[in-house]
Amino acid sequence: MRRTWMALVLAFFTFSGFLMAFGGEDGKREDYQKQIELRLRTLRQNLDEQKARSSILKDDAKVRFDEDMRIFREKEKIAAAKLQRLRAATARTWGRGKAGVEAAMQDLNRQYEILEERLKNP
Repeated sequence: MRRTWMALVLAFFTFSGFLMAFGGEDGKREDYQKQIELRLRTLRQNLDEQKARSSILKDDAKVRFDEDMRIFREKEKIAAAKLQRLRAATARTWGRGKAGVEAAMQDLNRQYEILEERLKNP
């Protein structure tokens, strides 16, 4: 009886681990990826609005804004590349990949805030 119980418990944990690795987490992973894609799209749209507003800036402020814009675009590419690698991540590497995406998105958000600040205080 004890062996049967142990076999059932072992089978349960094995099957639940299999689901987490290959089935149960897929929906959460896809939701997370879609959420990041939406955040990237929103930042891009907001950036286009900021760029249109940058026409009011004077010479020196415009140069600084353009440099910050270039930095934003570079960080955006990095975040998009990390998201692309996350799509191919295995269950084993998902956590590290997700942490990398989160760090890149935080960096991108900080850069966006710098751009906003440039427009508020030229």
